[in-house]
Amino acid sequence: MRATRKMVPKASGSGSVSGLVTGDGTSKLVPKEAERGGVGVDDQEVHECERWGHVNDWAYKLLQLLVIISSVMVTAALALDQLVSNFPGKLFALIASLVVTSAASALKIFNFPGKVLFYSIRANALKREYYLYRAGDGSYAESADKERLFVRKVEDILAESNKQTERVYFSSESDNVHLTKCCHIPR
Repeated sequence: MRATRKMVPKASGSGSVSGLVTGDGTSKLVPKEAERGGVGVDDQEVHECERWGHVNDWAYKLLQLLVIISSVMVTAALALDQLVSNFPGKLFALIASLVVTSAASALKIFNFPGKVLFYSIRANALKREYYLYRAGDGSYAESADKERLFVRKVEDILAESNKQTERVYFSSESDNVHLTKCCHIPR
């Protein structure tokens, strides 16, 4: 079983650094004291978004390949049935067409491209906010408490993307147009 890291806010040399701790006690993206000095970030949420994006992309490509190969097998089986006597081409064509139908249905039902887009947008929004925080740019330039502002903005990004989770997991491809709004970065 893979151990998960549990993070807690840590104190830096210049004062306390805030952390984002969810209601179930787990942390998402929190500023922390970096090993080489300065404030770092625990990017477990970003890593998970990128990982799930890759998993969904891989599943999408695998199912597409399965549809292509099975479609070719249907044609080949029917052609071989005509050319070779006693070849069970119709049976092979039937099985391959069932595979094509199942894979095509899975592609539609599980919305893999939408999930890839969702996780990519979420990870990019979190990374962008972190880089703005590190650079002290945007609203961080005027803020007296940069860490608190960072945590609030990350919470906003996560809350906004969590609202879109149901749309991503239980929607059609036409709804993917709305995903670009799921993880907007509050100004």
